[in-house]
Amino acid sequence: MSRALVAPEPQVARPVGAVLFLGLALIHLMSMTNGFRIGAYAVFALFLAFILAVLGAFLLLLEDRNRVWWYALVEGVLTLAGWVLSRVDGLPFTAPQADGNWFQEIGLALAFCGTALSGLAIWVLWIRRLRAQETVVSARQRILTR
Repeated sequence: MSRALVAPEPQVARPVGAVLFLGLALIHLMSMTNGFRIGAYAVFALFLAFILAVLGAFLLLLEDRNRVWWYALVEGVLTLAGWVLSRVDGLPFTAPQADGNWFQEIGLALAFCGTALSGLAIWVLWIRRLRAQETVVSARQRILTR
């Protein structure tokens, strides 16, 4: 017995991914005020993260290739990893009280957007991989699997 795979529609997945990217960009932009208190390196890192998130949103809206979804996956995973590491060890060159604070609202929003973006990218890439392995038996099926 085979199960039908629920594939994300590109007309829905791409805008949702772009909104998640823009959510990451907005969170990084809002975090810059705290970055000025920490140091210049934090502001630079947040600005770079902001630019990379906006770039990801534009890339998702422009094209629907696997490499863009891989970029989304890497961006989401690195964002989540950075959030976890900053909560466990704190940020470099800051007071020891900077670590912890797991339930800060902006941090939870960052973790949510990173996790959702990674999950969406994994879903899209997994379904595309499974569809690429299927055997096409008719012209109609070839059109439907694009």
